[in-house]
Amino acid sequence: MKIRQEILLKMKSVDSDKKDVPKKVSSYFGENTFSILTMQKHISKKTRNANEMAKLLEKAKEVHHEERAKLYFEELKPLMEHIRKHADALECVVSDESWNLPKYREMLFIK
Repeated sequence: MKIRQEILLKMKSVDSDKKDVPKKVSSYFGENTFSILTMQKHISKKTRNANEMAKLLEKAKEVHHEERAKLYFEELKPLMEHIRKHADALECVVSDESWNLPKYREMLFIK
């Protein structure tokens, strides 16, 4: 937990100028820069899509069940697939010690 807080504090101190981010982050994290930036990208996209999904679910409550089914298939399913893609990518980058939940590949092969 302490490491996560340290990373967040250092990431907040990085300027929002996108061109300067890798340089500043690498000055903090050295060879782990790629992993940190990769995690940040996937978390950001996953969070954005999760927020869009919440809005879509609120919208779906107000429509007829046939329209809701169409909305789920055409809009919700692609959002969920996108969230899944980024969650799977995070599983590959985050160490097993830091990942509290069972990973998908581990659930497939439970004995």
